[in-house]
Amino acid sequence: MAHFGGPFSFVFTNGYTVAMRKNAEQNIEAFSSRANTPVAMPSELPQSPVSGMREMATGMRKKITSATIEKDDADDTDREILDFVGDKVEFIETPKQAEARRERYERMAKKAKQLSEALQSELERRWYTGDTSFDYMDYERDLSDLLSDEILDEQPVGVGANATKKLEFMSGMVAFQKSAEGEERQLIDPATGDLLTEKTVFKTGKDDKSYRSTTYLRSKDLNKKKADIEHLYFASREQLARKHLEKYAEFYGFDIDDYPIDKTAFGRRMLEHSASIRREFVSAMFDKLLGLNVVPATVLMTDGEELYSRQKGIKGAVGLGHPAAGLLTKDGVIRAIAEDRPHSAIESLMRLAVLHDGVGYSDGHTDNALADKQKKHKPQRVWGIDFGFSLPLHYRAKNGDILSDDRIRSAPIQFIEKNKSLVLDDEARASLRTVLQETMDHLAYKKMMVKDIVESPQERKRLMALPEEVKNGSVARLIRELFVFAYEVEGKPEITRKIALKEMGLFLRWLGKVVKTGRPRMPGTDMAPGLFARLPEVQNMILSQQKTVINDEVDNLL
Repeated sequence: MAHFGGPFSFVFTNGYTVAMRKNAEQNIEAFSSRANTPVAMPSELPQSPVSGMREMATGMRKKITSATIEKDDADDTDREILDFVGDKVEFIETPKQAEARRERYERMAKKAKQLSEALQSELERRWYTGDTSFDYMDYERDLSDLLSDEILDEQPVGVGANATKKLEFMSGMVAFQKSAEGEERQLIDPATGDLLTEKTVFKTGKDDKSYRSTTYLRSKDLNKKKADIEHLYFASREQLARKHLEKYAEFYGFDIDDYPIDKTAFGRRMLEHSASIRREFVSAMFDKLLGLNVVPATVLMTDGEELYSRQKGIKGAVGLGHPAAGLLTKDGVIRAIAEDRPHSAIESLMRLAVLHDGVGYSDGHTDNALADKQKKHKPQRVWGIDFGFSLPLHYRAKNGDILSDDRIRSAPIQFIEKNKSLVLDDEARASLRTVLQETMDHLAYKKMMVKDIVESPQERKRLMALPEEVKNGSVARLIRELFVFAYEVEGKPEITRKIALKEMGLFLRWLGKVVKTGRPRMPGTDMAPGLFARLPEVQNMILSQQKTVINDEVDNLL
């Protein structure tokens, strides 16, 4: 997944950050060497230098499309090559593709509602058994307000991706809404090495329905010179996606030839359909399921055209790095952590750090955490927002470690790591322990009942005496279904299942470690110590060496 890493640097699918180059030849040379793979070329073209490739393509391509495709009967060959007109190529989905998208979004919204209802049932059970102080009834009211169409006002928010809007409801709630399609990213075209800007928006067609438009714009390099690319080749994008998938296919155990590539997004992997807002929703669900309760209520919904996430706004809160949060003052939470003093914000900051670790969050800078404004004699609390860059894919490195290209980057973890004596509060730790124990007990019970495998007569007796909700696996099933939802590969349930089960196994292993230590792991990062916190003043207070590995194998119960 590509996303912005700075004014002139970008993270590509191999996770490596590269600077914009002066011309296409340098782009190709840099991209090939750093990815350790040759730049993918269109399947019908032989490998050749960039200087002669465009001339060859003009005479050898199978079929050239117009700049905008709107034919309902267009087949795959119509998307092999797209021509630039002016400074852009624009691809608009066909009516048939648009209808398939609408059906997909309806299905996703329906599934999200089912997952949310399952979570609410679990939270209600914990409330009545006294296992949590979290008021599930307030949470249900928040969800109801978020799903309401009684909106007084909406305003675009000028920061972030996904066409974010601020909504004000008649109930008084303020929320932030993101669209699955409002994305913008920069990438290097694998066939030519040119730098492009990809934008996705909706446009109204002649039938007054909405159609997804994917536009590729020529981007400027460091010398302000625009790319002179003339064509986009589907085959090269597809080959690049295939190369990127190889290590994941090996780890998750699926056939790479069975993994679909999306023609409507011109070579994008099917897993990326609305991935960021789906994973934001799933991360918010895990927050509540684990009893951390540091993410505002979040829903996933559709209006029949677009897929949206809505998240409750926290009135009066500011970014964690905002001066009004008092992070660096003598009474601020960072100084309290460093000096091992109590502070009202430490509990929620630790919970957020644990969540960042658990969902593999790679965008955890201080603007993606909120805090109450610092006031004398008033408790302060921290919340986490914007979890689109979470739940990444994993692979096994040559040394056996299980890693991800999207490494965890988290200011809360960096702050917490300054004080090794800090641990999760008792209630949160007990909640994590309950989730882990109920899940492992269900898996052991299922193994006994299906395969008649059990360690001892005493263990059999213990498993048979488990509460019915544990035997039925309400928590285990919800965890599995959340991973299925987060990693769904369109039309490939078997691949989805393999990815979800692997990720569930890693999650349970992580959960066991946090229950044992009461702390998040210190994540690996390719950034300078403390730099991601965007607070230079605290860099000396943060560890200089950071690394995360997951050495354990997936539990054989899965």
